[in-house]
Amino acid sequence: STTPNSGRLSRKNYTEPLKPENCIQKIATGSHTYQDPPGVEQKTNRPLPLMEEQHFDNFLVNKKNEMVLEAARQAVGGGVPCTPFVLYGKSCTGKSHLLNAIAHALKQRGRSFLFGSIGLSNPQEILPPDFSRIDQEAVFIDDAQRLADYPQEQDVLASMIDHFRATKKLLVISMDMHPSHCPGLNHKLVSRLHSGLVLALKQPDLDIRTQYVEQQNRRRKPELGKDKILSLAQRHTDIRLIDGFLTQLSFYRSMQQKRSPGEHASLFHAPAEML
Repeated sequence: STTPNSGRLSRKNYTEPLKPENCIQKIATGSHTYQDPPGVEQKTNRPLPLMEEQHFDNFLVNKKNEMVLEAARQAVGGGVPCTPFVLYGKSCTGKSHLLNAIAHALKQRGRSFLFGSIGLSNPQEILPPDFSRIDQEAVFIDDAQRLADYPQEQDVLASMIDHFRATKKLLVISMDMHPSHCPGLNHKLVSRLHSGLVLALKQPDLDIRTQYVEQQNRRRKPELGKDKILSLAQRHTDIRLIDGFLTQLSFYRSMQQKRSPGEHASLFHAPAEML
């Protein structure tokens, strides 16, 4: 859910290596496969698990997003009649994390589901015209704003929402903006998306970013002090930039163990005070 629109790949000009998070994933009670985009050698039944580290218990939360987390938990148990359950927000707000967390929780309960991402693969894999034959109990659609490129599948999804509401199945959708503001989506689909529970995920604030750096500091063990953790969280508002910084720091410190720090300092483009 993080690929910027300017870098969107179509089925016609697909040239980059396949990324698992953007593949169609067919999942039924824990059985995972995917289909490659047209033009790529077809490979089926290749194991493709969910993101194992993305669960409810490690979703970073504060008062700004605790309501969204609670709604996601209730969706698993059927506590909220929320089909479709639509999560929207910019990159790095936790949309894909929550989709994976809900899917993991369903898997633990032995429930079947279909999980897919729109954009790099054929959307008919998760939005087939004969969607009434889908026997899974839940369907997940990541990056649904990319359906703007697929008008036929928009109509299928609109009808699928009606069918899932009638049959009490769970449909979880993520988008990078509010459905009403998403260019290219037709009125029929937008109105159906509004018929469910639509919640926003806000960009990580300083509190969440600090929690994230602390979490990664424990996991990666770069041994950052409290002042350095706060400085890093203040310096970067993008979680992926924080990830990149910590990756470089881990590499730099591993090189320090082998050679003098000054010899490799030029490889690490970080403020000197963070070292």
